[in-house]
Amino acid sequence: MQREWIIKEHNVQAAAKLAETLGIHSITANLLIDRGIDSSEEAEKFLYPKLSDLPDPDSFPDMQRAVSRIAKAIKEKENIAIFGDYDVDGITGSALLKSFFNEIEVDPIVILPNRFEGYGLSEKNIRVLKEKSVDLLITVDNGIRANEAIDLANDLGMEVVLTDHHELGKTLPNAHSIINPHRLPKDSLYRDLSGCGVAFILLIALRKYLREDKTFDLKEPNLKQHLDLVALGTIADIVPLIGVNRTLAKFGIAEIANSSKPGIQELMSVCGTKPSEVTPTTIAFRLAPRINAAGRIGNPNLALELMLAKNHEEARVIASELDMANRKRQNIEQRIMKEATDQIQCDLSIDEKYGLVLDAKDWHLGVIGITAAKVSERNFKPTVIISRDSDPARGSARSLEGLNLMDALSRCSDLLQGYGGHAMAAGITIAHDKIDDFHRRFNEACSELILTKVTKKIEVDALISIDEINNQLIDEISILEPFGEGNPEPKFAVMDATIFDHRIVGDNHLKLSVGDSSRRFDTIGFNMGNAVEQSTQNVSLVFIPQYNTWNGNTSIQLKIKDIKPCSE
Repeated sequence: MQREWIIKEHNVQAAAKLAETLGIHSITANLLIDRGIDSSEEAEKFLYPKLSDLPDPDSFPDMQRAVSRIAKAIKEKENIAIFGDYDVDGITGSALLKSFFNEIEVDPIVILPNRFEGYGLSEKNIRVLKEKSVDLLITVDNGIRANEAIDLANDLGMEVVLTDHHELGKTLPNAHSIINPHRLPKDSLYRDLSGCGVAFILLIALRKYLREDKTFDLKEPNLKQHLDLVALGTIADIVPLIGVNRTLAKFGIAEIANSSKPGIQELMSVCGTKPSEVTPTTIAFRLAPRINAAGRIGNPNLALELMLAKNHEEARVIASELDMANRKRQNIEQRIMKEATDQIQCDLSIDEKYGLVLDAKDWHLGVIGITAAKVSERNFKPTVIISRDSDPARGSARSLEGLNLMDALSRCSDLLQGYGGHAMAAGITIAHDKIDDFHRRFNEACSELILTKVTKKIEVDALISIDEINNQLIDEISILEPFGEGNPEPKFAVMDATIFDHRIVGDNHLKLSVGDSSRRFDTIGFNMGNAVEQSTQNVSLVFIPQYNTWNGNTSIQLKIKDIKPCSE
C-alpha cells in the first residue's frame, strides 16, 4: 500500500527567531518547535538535560508512605522480596532494586514469573513468598490489577509496596502503598515512566529518606551508575523519550557505553555493539531482544543473573546462552509469522476490518507479542495474536497511534477472563469457546473507536533540496538525540532526485546512488528491494540523513523510509 506523505507546516517567523537565538539552522529550529519547544529556555532544558532537574519524587501519591515502610524493613531486618516481570523492563527494574539493596548490605530475594504461568502477581506467587517468610513485598512493573493476590498477601500478614506503570483498573489494589505514574495529574512529567523508571524514582526518594534518617553506615549508594539498567528498561518498553524519560535515557545510554557491569559489557560483546554504537536503535534491536529471549522461550532469571553478574567469566557464559536463545526465538517467530500471514491472505474480508484477531495451536506464548507487533505494522491494524496452547488461551495485542488498546479490550471484557497493559500493548486470557466471538467484537470495538479506517501515512519533517543535505544538517540533528518513541528521528523529503545507480544488496535491500547534476548520495532502503523498478529514472523519497562509516571512511548516507517514482 502506497503511504500518504504528510509534510509538516511550520511557523517561519518563530523558527527564524529561535534559529537566530540559538545559532542553529532554521530546519533544526523547526524540529524543536515541532516538539513543543519554542523558547531558548525550553531548548536548553531539552538539549542539555540535567539529573538535578528531575521533579520531586514526593509528587507521587504514597511515596513517603512507601519509603518509610521500606526503611522500617531495612532497620528491623525484615525479609524483603522483589517481584518483577519477565520482560526487559521488569528484569532491569528488579536488578536495579536488588543492586541498591545489596549496596546497603540488604539481600532481598527476587522472583520473576514464568511467562507460561501467566503475567503478574498471582495468589500462587503470594503463597510461595509466604513460605519463604517474606514480610515486605515490592513489585516492579506489575501488580496494579492484582487485587485478589494482594488481598491474600494482606490476609497472610505480608505487606505490599506496589510499583507499576500500567494503566489503573477500576479499583486500586489494597496494597500498603502504590507508586504508579497514572495516579499523577495528566500533565505530570512522570506520567510516561517505564516500570524500571518508576523503581528508579522510588530509589531516589528512598535514598533521601535513609540519608536524612542517618541510616547509611557505609558509603551512600551511587544511583547514577545504575542508569544503564534504567535506559535498557525505558527504551525496550517503548515509552516516550521526552521529558524525564529523555533525561534518564540520555544519561543511561552514556552509562551503558561505559558500564562497569560485567553483564552489560558481555551482552554488548556478544551482539557486536561497541560503546560508540550505543543508541536507542542498538538497544532496541540488539541488546533488548537478547535480554527478552530468556523470558520468551526460557527462564527470565537467566537475564537477571546477567544483569547482576559479578565477573566476566560468569557473564560471558550467560550472554552466550541468551544469544542462542535469541536465535531460537527468531526461528520460532519466522514460522509463526508465516502462518499468521497465510491466515490473513485467506481472509477475503481483511480489507474491511478495523482490527485483527488471529489464533492457532502451537503458537509459542513467548513470541506472539512480537508477531502481533509485526502483523499490526504490516497491515496497519490493531492486532491480537492468540495461542490456543494454554487453557485458558492467552493472547498479545499491539495497537497503532490513535487507538487505545485498553479502551478496545474493555468493550470486549465480558468475553475475557482477564486483560491488562497500556494503550499500545496488552495481554489477554480468554476461554477457547469465546475466541470466535472475540474476533467479531474486537473488530467492532476498533471500528467504533477509530471511526474511519487508518490509512498508511508517513510524517515528513521538512521538504528540502539536495543542496541542503550536508554535514551541518546531520550534526545539528544529532543534538536532538536520543531518538525514540515521542522523539522520532527526523525525516525529510526530496521530491525530484535522479537515480545514477540501482542495486539490490543483502536480503532484498535497495541500494541507490541519487542526487542531481552537482551532488550524489548513497542510499539504503531495508527490505525495499521491490520499491522501484530498475528502469525508474527519477524518484521522490523520504529519508533520514546519517553518517555511514565503511573501511575507515565516513560519508553521508540516506536511509530511505519511503520512495516512489516522480510520476506518482
